[in-house]
Amino acid sequence: MTVYGDTEDIADKVGVITFDVEGVDDVDVAKQLADGYGVAVRQGEFCAHPYCHRLLGVSDEEIVAGMKTDGFAPPTMVRISFGMYNDETEVDAFLAAMNEIAG
Repeated sequence: MTVYGDTEDIADKVGVITFDVEGVDDVDVAKQLADGYGVAVRQGEFCAHPYCHRLLGVSDEEIVAGMKTDGFAPPTMVRISFGMYNDETEVDAFLAAMNEIAG
């Protein structure tokens, strides 16, 4: 599993985690979390396409070239957001689900 963003300096972070699971398509991760575990996440580029491309290491040239190809699917990520309404058991349930999905 790859977690995107600064994972070292976390003192000023909010409860938003953006990630990928190696070898599992992001659409499948989101669907498995929703259908199998009742965990709502977002999947895609989150209306932040240039930022997501930079995090994923994809150049503008690669995106433009891909857009000229039939069936092009831009790289995406999964995002989960925790809020003050979530409790520790929900975080634990998400982590357990991710252990099963990621193998």
